[in-house]
Amino acid sequence: MSRIARSALVAALALTSFGTVAATGQAKMAEGVWTGTVFPPGDDMVDLEYHVAYGEEGLELTLEPPVELGVGTLVAGDVAFSGEVLSFTLQVGETVSCELYMQEDGHLEGECLGATGEAAIMTMFPPS
Repeated sequence: MSRIARSALVAALALTSFGTVAATGQAKMAEGVWTGTVFPPGDDMVDLEYHVAYGEEGLELTLEPPVELGVGTLVAGDVAFSGEVLSFTLQVGETVSCELYMQEDGHLEGECLGATGEAAIMTMFPPS
């Protein structure tokens, strides 16, 4: 898998929707394991698991690509969820910025962009 494809994969592993509004009035995502895919530019679709949790620092997101890709766990930075948009960054040799938008059926879908401007398409589906 090329460096761009890995970057896209990492970026694709973003947070997902089906958020609720907490007592503070801030949108909150469902915690647990989300599933989805990433379509890196010029490469095949890759299945991913997204681990969503709330810690002392707020919303936390990690992405788990298939072991056979040899990428390892990716920890998202600058994670934010508005109730309609999940945004985060990934470090995969370069910084990749992702924005996923809530869809009518409750899943998230969007793009991750690296320095080259090539987009990876990502999807996230909430825990069942």
